[in-house]
Amino acid sequence: MKNQRPNSIVIKGTGKYVPEKIVTNDDLAKIVDTSDEWIYGRSGIKCRRIAAEGHTLALLLDADEKASGDALVEQLTLANERLRLLTGVQTRIVSVSTGCAQLSRAQRDALIAAGYRLWDATLDAGDEKGTAVRAYAETAQRFSETDAAVVLRLHHSAATAEALAALSAYMTRQGIPSGTISLALTPINGADETR
Repeated sequence: MKNQRPNSIVIKGTGKYVPEKIVTNDDLAKIVDTSDEWIYGRSGIKCRRIAAEGHTLALLLDADEKASGDALVEQLTLANERLRLLTGVQTRIVSVSTGCAQLSRAQRDALIAAGYRLWDATLDAGDEKGTAVRAYAETAQRFSETDAAVVLRLHHSAATAEALAALSAYMTRQGIPSGTISLALTPINGADETR
């Protein structure tokens, strides 16, 4: 018989979160010798959002099965540079859109050698397919059927915010611990890649 509570649940972000702290080009001009016009003219950026302490960001990799490992690393390097410009931080946490098991061994080796940690969702909330109530009901049922750690994939649909709030309340009522993905944790992915 399955335990009625998962050991832990990690909620995988949807890409819609925007950190509250905003730093404009004018703010930067107060610190260093620059101007809004100079920064905007070269980068196209007017302001950036700065991630706060405790926030975990990850990159979603759309990997072409024919791409070399070096090409995937370059793709993530460019994405990380954009992320740094927009938020002030970079990340080494990666989720592959089709799942890590779809990467070749050479692709995984290249990403890991470049310092990336590979994570996959183990449960899809289904929030993009229906109502928040349905996503909540189906996901809560699946939570109750497992004692394994769960990495929950949420999407960016009209139902996502309401489904997340309901699931968070459910987890609190059931005493299900939650946490964030970090570099210190052993990754969970379909390739059983724990490096």
